[in-house]
Amino acid sequence: AMDLAYPKANAKVFIPRMLNGQPGQIVLEIAHNQYNMTVYWHLDGQFLGSTRGTHQMAIRPEKGKHVLTLVDGDGYSIARSFEVLSKM
Repeated sequence: AMDLAYPKANAKVFIPRMLNGQPGQIVLEIAHNQYNMTVYWHLDGQFLGSTRGTHQMAIRPEKGKHVLTLVDGDGYSIARSFEVLSKM
């Protein structure tokens, strides 16, 4: 029903630096076969928010390993691990 476009499983990512020198965010993205389905986002067991339609979520996680869990309105879920190597 849904697939995580970014980050891929076990990806190693960097938090980008903005033009003003401040740390930026990474944009998580999923594809869902039902466009209007609500998807609930959790990082390391903490609720981040929900999306409907366009499924993207901008976050700034701490350095280290994380688990992203997504649950849709029908109860289907996926979980993926990724690692933030550095904030910049």
